Amino acid sequence: MANNEIQKIEKELNFVKNNYLKLLTILPSFNITDKKILPYGLRAHTRSVS
Repeated sequence: MANNEIQKIEKELNFVKNNYLKLLTILPSFNITDKKILPYGLRAHTRSVS
């Protein structure tokens, strides 16, 4: 593989890693019962799955 291909792969992996880490910081604080996030609430089926 050429050096520029390796750099592109590393850049894309870093992008995925950073977004994954951001997601992990959000998930623990995510509240599916928050009226601002879900103003109309959850349907019965969704509540049972949640």
